[in-house]
Amino acid sequence: MHASVLIAGPFFVLYLLQDIHLSYIGYGGWLATGLLGQLLALQAWGHFGDRFGNKALLSITGFTVPFLPMLYLVSTNLGFLLIVNFLGGVIWAGLGLGLQNYVFDSVRPADRAKAIALYSTVNAIGWSMGALFGSWLVEHLPARIEWGGVVLQPASNLPFVFFLSGVLRLLVSSSLLGSFHEARQVERASRRQLLWELPLVKPVAKFVAWTLPKLNR
Repeated sequence: MHASVLIAGPFFVLYLLQDIHLSYIGYGGWLATGLLGQLLALQAWGHFGDRFGNKALLSITGFTVPFLPMLYLVSTNLGFLLIVNFLGGVIWAGLGLGLQNYVFDSVRPADRAKAIALYSTVNAIGWSMGALFGSWLVEHLPARIEWGGVVLQPASNLPFVFFLSGVLRLLVSSSLLGSFHEARQVERASRRQLLWELPLVKPVAKFVAWTLPKLNR
């Protein structure tokens, strides 16, 4: 997963500043929305993982994080990019927390230091491989694709690199998320309840439910 992510990760700065000519203030806002998403969602993801398990947390975030880089093919509008990166902060907060907590849950306390060291080493190898492969793709992917009468010609070939990164993330999630189980006893819940308990969904829904009757008076 980290190898797939780093195929795109190093090149967002180049794309935003060099290709679509985002201002430094716009780029700073883009970074800030990602951090804000993490801050707002991290505690809620922690409660979610404690209650329903890290497998459920990883299943939800693992199948949503692949679509984040694909969205950069949709638009270069600053408002749209801010929303995408805010959602990225929310989702990555859960995925990062779930991955690390699953390591703690699945090994004995005496082996946790060894497990974290191995986890970090494998991730670092994945980051290196992903960044190198992403650099090769930047050099070789075309900046224009025409297929079935549809022409895609973004500001550069980087959105195609981002899209491929998302596809590989989805393949990783599809192949690996079903290969392990929750390591501890957790509360069982339907998919509908899990979606209701997602960070920001429940408070926003409650706010809307509280606001609508007042607006209709």
